[in-house]
Amino acid sequence: MGTSTTIVRAGPGPGRYLLCAALAAAAIFLGARDMVAQGAAAEKDTTAVLRGQVVSAMTGGPLHNAQVSLLQAGVGTYTDSTGHFVLSGVPAGPDTLHVRLIGFANQSVPISLQGNRVTTATLMLSETVLQLEDIHVTVRHMLPIDRLAGFENRRRSRQGVFLTPAEVDRKRERANKSADLLRGLPGISVGESTVGHTSIRVPRGQRWCTPFIWVNNQPMPNLAIDDLSPEAILAMEIYRSGSETPPQFVYRGFTGQCATIIVWTRDGRHH
Repeated sequence: MGTSTTIVRAGPGPGRYLLCAALAAAAIFLGARDMVAQGAAAEKDTTAVLRGQVVSAMTGGPLHNAQVSLLQAGVGTYTDSTGHFVLSGVPAGPDTLHVRLIGFANQSVPISLQGNRVTTATLMLSETVLQLEDIHVTVRHMLPIDRLAGFENRRRSRQGVFLTPAEVDRKRERANKSADLLRGLPGISVGESTVGHTSIRVPRGQRWCTPFIWVNNQPMPNLAIDDLSPEAILAMEIYRSGSETPPQFVYRGFTGQCATIIVWTRDGRHH
């Protein structure tokens, strides 16, 4: 069966102008529809999905509760019991994948996320070994030791900011995380974060400084303050500069220690 085509030509008169107007309106509608479709496709291509697993470099076993974050996108999550994680709807393009877990060395790797695609990654973390100098102990008298005796002596020196047990108890009533105990203290900024922990910063001239954390006289280079529960904390000391920090709390393995937070727990453990 053939196909016939009828061509209608507009002659002079009002009908000609009506036909031209209809054709123009149809062209505008089709152009707008194409623009909407192209915009939806472009928006779809700007997001990506990242799936992966975090394992131990020594055993190959999965690592549970490791914090996984994309630094440029500012998003993150935690691994499940099998070490797996998923980040959906993240911006496509280059980023830095950062992984941290207490007891393991932090790892940061560059990654390129393709729009409308699933990117997979496997990250292997190595356990950290803290090297300490030889300690020589001479016991002269078996006397009970008050863990907060040094705390009180330093508090009387009027250097640093201190949260006594009574002040911690009062702030704990409104604290959802341990970082909330630091809110309202002079010279300390407590900010929100999308990767599971609250950011603690101290101004350092034109820059910001992240404090180094000690727990019960033990340096904790990979610890975030929110890794501790508010119920476990007995008292806190905050020193907002390196010169303000007592010498015994300057960790030699950490360069650029510009501020320090010392946490004392109720049971004396490092948690």
